[in-house]
Amino acid sequence: MNKCPIDERKLIQLGLYKNCKDYPDMEIYYCPCCDIAFMNVIEQSQNTMVQWRRVDGELKLREQDQHIKSKYGKKVWEVRESNLYRWVNEYIQTRAIAGEYGYGSGTGSYCPNDGSKAKIFEATVIDSGVKIRIIWCIWCKEGNLYCLDKLYGWEKVAKVRKIQEERYEAVELYETGSRMQYSESWIKTINLSGS
Repeated sequence: MNKCPIDERKLIQLGLYKNCKDYPDMEIYYCPCCDIAFMNVIEQSQNTMVQWRRVDGELKLREQDQHIKSKYGKKVWEVRESNLYRWVNEYIQTRAIAGEYGYGSGTGSYCPNDGSKAKIFEATVIDSGVKIRIIWCIWCKEGNLYCLDKLYGWEKVAKVRKIQEERYEAVELYETGSRMQYSESWIKTINLSGS
């Protein structure tokens, strides 16, 4: 599941319970646009989607999903629900520093291909006001371009390589949750002095 059932935007996967003895697999997601948390309960190849919506500033399990609480035992449910709340709050508080290596952990400064130390270049694209970050590996001669979105945080937009000093082109574009359209031609306009 990677799309919100409400608005079809990208979901952030916050957690996963898999292969827990006597309990079904559960996937925890959050839609930053709708401000809704989802738990996908997977039992015998059947999915049950439950939702937490914000009421008076707090996420609350929807009334029509209350029955699921009694199905798995009080202690198990309390742990999983409290983790959901914690993960959503951590994501919201840290999304401006979140990156490829998980929410709240920053974008890191290591190449995702070979693990070597990578350089981080940051800038604001003047015409669009978009804050960007490129994590560049001098050994692979390529990097990942991240753009900061107010709802999704730092999103990996593209794998890039240099076409000339301080200019880049997209090797591969990635799907993002942002409404901003990141195109190959837009990426070519980026100029990072000192990179």
